[in-house]
Amino acid sequence: MGHRLSLSANVGGRSSRFNLSWTNPRIYDSKVSTGIDLFNWTREYDDYTKDSKGGAIRFGHPLWAKWRMFESYSYTDTELTDVDDDASFIIRESQNVPVTSAVKVSFVRDTRDRLYGASEGSRNSLSLKYAGGPFGGDSQFTKGEGKTSWYFPIVYGTVFHFLGAAGQVWENEDGKLPVYERFYLGGINTIRGHEFAQVSPIDPDTGDRVGGDQMWYVQSEIVLPLLKDQGLYGVLFLDAGDSIATDIDFDDGRDVAVGTGVEVRWLSPIGP
Repeated sequence: MGHRLSLSANVGGRSSRFNLSWTNPRIYDSKVSTGIDLFNWTREYDDYTKDSKGGAIRFGHPLWAKWRMFESYSYTDTELTDVDDDASFIIRESQNVPVTSAVKVSFVRDTRDRLYGASEGSRNSLSLKYAGGPFGGDSQFTKGEGKTSWYFPIVYGTVFHFLGAAGQVWENEDGKLPVYERFYLGGINTIRGHEFAQVSPIDPDTGDRVGGDQMWYVQSEIVLPLLKDQGLYGVLFLDAGDSIATDIDFDDGRDVAVGTGVEVRWLSPIGP
């Protein structure tokens, strides 16, 4: 297998992502992969705008029984703008934590029958990210996340899909956890029916969404083929979850977020 070089751009109303990636899937014909990423990301939240530039180097190799292990080191320089003088202290303090130097270890097991539009199998992952300490930078935190996703064929090409995820982030000894490393939920990838980053603890003094140090969410959906040869599917979904701030002494009175609805999904020949 040869080396892969990719350049991607994703520009929307409130975000832009530019990525340049190089991947060698087999170092010296071994089972070890490596890659380098360069990125420039901008994202507008309700209470601030995050502009991040940086890069990462990554490695991956098989373990056992379809488990793979991935290791990476990343360096990110982030600037927060559009911050009000009376914004939540969590947001204002994050302006003084621009550089994140971090290592991340992930374990992934993937038995799906296909990468997109799977009809059976599962994908399970665990990850741990450590920033600061001997790796330098301004941020000082540890972040753990887990995700499990299962596909079950029903009848006539109909598939039931269930996904569950949970995570927690801790400040390290120096206590420097930037607001954008906290958990925000909402949007197509977490809780549908809620806008991106709208499911979040709210500072009662300022009304700003400040993210949680814990999160969980589940997605359940029935996927029905409409025009299977053209990659067109109908989806009935029910999602739920929450982002929780156990490290901050306030109660914003929010309930668990729930989203239900119908969507049309198109899997194009070059991916969804």
